[in-house]
Amino acid sequence: MTANDIVINAYTQAGLRETGDPTSGIHTLGLGGLALTGEVPTVVIDIAVAALNRWYRYAWQRHPHRDIRISNAVVEVAAGATAVELPAELDVIRSVRVAGGALLPLSEVREADFAAIYADAPGTPVAYVQLADGATTDEVPLPVRRVRLAPLPVAPLTLHVNGLRRFAPLALGDSPLLPKFEDALFFYVLAELHGYAKDAVQQKAALALAGQHFDNALACETGVDACDDVCVPLQSFANG
Repeated sequence: MTANDIVINAYTQAGLRETGDPTSGIHTLGLGGLALTGEVPTVVIDIAVAALNRWYRYAWQRHPHRDIRISNAVVEVAAGATAVELPAELDVIRSVRVAGGALLPLSEVREADFAAIYADAPGTPVAYVQLADGATTDEVPLPVRRVRLAPLPVAPLTLHVNGLRRFAPLALGDSPLLPKFEDALFFYVLAELHGYAKDAVQQKAALALAGQHFDNALACETGVDACDDVCVPLQSFANG
């Protein structure tokens, strides 16, 4: 489902737009396919998209959701590299590994101290420190995550990085990367449009439903994480 689908259905559910078929029903969650007539005013679209992205960011930041993880980004590092640029879509580094195992993060070491300790000391990296973000060469420069290995690599090596994706606001044609939260996002947008229509009663009801769906989605996501820690044997005791 795209952001446009959520906005259009919320606009209709809020009673601000008529369906093309007066006999067609609206899905319980407002997410069904509808034949709609007329155009949504630009000001309403702007309000709805702003609300959608506000709550989308909130959901994004509440938990390291499985859907936004970068589990195994591969980065080639040249010998003697003083800075390593990680993928531009990366925002949070969870771990950095090489063939010999995980590298120790030195996130609290100041860059000046780091340089003094590890200058002119090439070897096999055992740690990394995060550096200030650089910028890409894209038409619209975006920040990139950078690290420095310690000691500096004496030979080329390959990094395997686990992290979280950088948040990007949704445009109308984009689909949320958190599909479990789509129902909650719909009701948050619906509440915003009820507020636009000055219907406080319906706005309060939509916010209550949004909160319920948000909590359910969050519980589902954390429950999935808990399942990752369960090791099920190939053959259970019950089966001998």
